[in-house]
Amino acid sequence: MLVLAVGAMLAMGCLSIVGAQPVGGDKRLEEKNKFNRDLANLKRTKPAEYEKMRSLMTVLAESLLARLGYGIGPLVGTLDEKGQNALGAYEKSRGLPVTRNPLSFETMEKIAADVARLDADVLRLPSLSVSIRSWDYGFVRANGTWTISGDKMADPVQTTEITCSKESGTCREATAKILGDSGTRSLYVDTDIYEIASWDEKEIVTKPLEFDCTQYIRRISRTQKSVTGIRSTISREGTCASVANMDLFLVLVDGSKLSSERFREQRRATWDLMQISKEVAALLKEIQ
Repeated sequence: MLVLAVGAMLAMGCLSIVGAQPVGGDKRLEEKNKFNRDLANLKRTKPAEYEKMRSLMTVLAESLLARLGYGIGPLVGTLDEKGQNALGAYEKSRGLPVTRNPLSFETMEKIAADVARLDADVLRLPSLSVSIRSWDYGFVRANGTWTISGDKMADPVQTTEITCSKESGTCREATAKILGDSGTRSLYVDTDIYEIASWDEKEIVTKPLEFDCTQYIRRISRTQKSVTGIRSTISREGTCASVANMDLFLVLVDGSKLSSERFREQRRATWDLMQISKEVAALLKEIQ
């Protein structure tokens, strides 16, 4: 909620909102300069709104420092000497210029990123299921999460259901995706219909389903109880120029295992941010 409140104050003050992912080069310097100009203008023309934003950002910094074990509190919206020293230690540990100022561009940016990391939810994805009991009757269903073979999820958070009907000659694929950052996420559902090229005793293979830049083929194996796919590039013209000219091999896998691994990764990332003694670090390592 504090992140949203600070964002609202930045917007009301006509400031550039600090993003969680920093950009590089001249664009980053341009954004920093604009932010500093807007901040100075807000302080000069709307001092009351500036003070509200400063207090909110200070509370956000205090909250993060307390969560990370820098030993400050209660949260009061102003930084005394102890709070300033804690913020300076945080800046140093995160490789930032030591300003002890929560309104510093780099510090605000890093605080926003770290709060988003700590508050990120790990959604539980469904397990893998490939039902072939009705194969000989012309019906197959599968659920799981698409991954790139030998890599992680093809999309950050998604799950897919595939139903194939021999009578209709099609496989219907519905994929639910969560897009956006923590606090601003949205659910999207895509449905695609694949025509079946072949269906025999061992496998189902679809015809290519073409989009603007790529095409996809799905394959369901009866003996291996697996669902795989191939994504091929069919155009690199115009808006497709950025698409890699290579085939990607896809596998439908157990989403619950991916969820567990994402949870462990988030927990390790959180521990890396925290001020933890060697004894506690050793204890946490044992339970990973």
